Amino acid sequence: MAFEKPLLPCRPAFTKLFDGCFRIATRQWFVRLLDKKDALLEMGDRIHWHPDFMRIRYRMWTENLSFDWAISRQRYFGVSFPLWYPICADGEIDRSRPIIATVERLPIDPLEAAPPGYSEEQRNQPKGFAPETDVFDTWFTSSLTPQVLCGWREDPLGFSRLFPTNLRPQSHEIIRTWAFYTIVKAMLHHNEIPWHDVAISGWILDPDRKKMSKSRGNVVTPMNLLDEYGSDSVRYWAANAQLGTDTVFDVNVLKVGKRLVTKIFNASKFVLGRDATPAPVSYPMDRVFLQRLRDLVIRSTSAFEKYEHDTVIAEVERFFWTFTDSFIEMTRSRALGLLGPEAQASAIAALRLSLNILLRLFAPFLPFITEEVWSWEFAAETGHPAFIKRLGRRSRTSRRLRYTNSHRFSMPPLRRRTRSTEPDLRRGYQQRGKSSAWCSRRLRRWVTFCRWLTTTCGWHRALAT
Repeated sequence: MAFEKPLLPCRPAFTKLFDGCFRIATRQWFVRLLDKKDALLEMGDRIHWHPDFMRIRYRMWTENLSFDWAISRQRYFGVSFPLWYPICADGEIDRSRPIIATVERLPIDPLEAAPPGYSEEQRNQPKGFAPETDVFDTWFTSSLTPQVLCGWREDPLGFSRLFPTNLRPQSHEIIRTWAFYTIVKAMLHHNEIPWHDVAISGWILDPDRKKMSKSRGNVVTPMNLLDEYGSDSVRYWAANAQLGTDTVFDVNVLKVGKRLVTKIFNASKFVLGRDATPAPVSYPMDRVFLQRLRDLVIRSTSAFEKYEHDTVIAEVERFFWTFTDSFIEMTRSRALGLLGPEAQASAIAALRLSLNILLRLFAPFLPFITEEVWSWEFAAETGHPAFIKRLGRRSRTSRRLRYTNSHRFSMPPLRRRTRSTEPDLRRGYQQRGKSSAWCSRRLRRWVTFCRWLTTTCGWHRALAT
């Protein structure tokens, strides 16, 4: 391993820290960076930063560098420097002629192995050798993460295909360390950027808007939250966090996520429980709704490409509640066959297509419930099985996927209706009750949904034609 700067004594910034404690100058290893600022700035500009203003932090740190990179540390644990120093006949260590281990002998610990041409009996003896006792800085080794993951020096062909990688997710406080030094190592070793995109997250704050840390005792461990609210609910809370912005932990968001998961499960049972002869979507209202869904897919795709996942989950969730509270309610009578087979076929086709697309939009955020629903029918229809099933594991339906300790979601057998749906519909009305409050809620939903439709694609004009 080659180093770019000879051993230099460390110059103390001050001589006295506080009463009775002084800084002692020692010899350190450095990597020369001050003459590479322009190249590092160019590398930073080639990377897509999300959010983009985090690029400024990288530029400010690089432009204001005033010292080279000290990569040696005086610690017990760490990766050892693979080198030794010859000892002169008078017992003095000659640090100007380090003995560097060959690549074939790496990794090697100089405290346990002897350099080439020497025996173990010559350790720390005149005309012998002395090992380097320092270890590498943590960032010097962790900055090789992309190379290690891509199989550098182990799989040259795979490395050429995978490096640079696509994404580095990290927090903002280590831009000046992990991100910066990873870019440094990629430039020095390969003259290339380490990744094409970097997503910078914020901190998780407690309800008092203070950073969570073990020293303050305000850390919330996720295990109890996973047991109480489920994995999808925790992922829902995380997906609502905006990149580059600190997020306050709020258990109410987990409750909203759990309610959303339950609604997806119940709405999917209704939609996939309807059966009709396959037919195109012909009803004007259904076509307008699918047009709005198509626009949602376009906006979501654009936001995903910009790493604005919080925008996607917000818009998809808002559209889903419109789907369940308005569109399903308005198409219920047609889906049950009360208005004829043609209207029923159009309603069921629109419902199933809408659910199919919404599941795929939710999948990056809520993978467990969406995969469970997808495995019911869509996996067989589309020929695209669930992801975990493709990995060779048991399907989630067979395992009765558990979301919480006290509640299990499982899909009951879909019972096709062979008799008239009117008795079932009457029982539904009797169970709910024809109270004035319930009728008022239905009317408000109808008015809200009609106003929403009239703002898109001129639905009222489509009906007129």
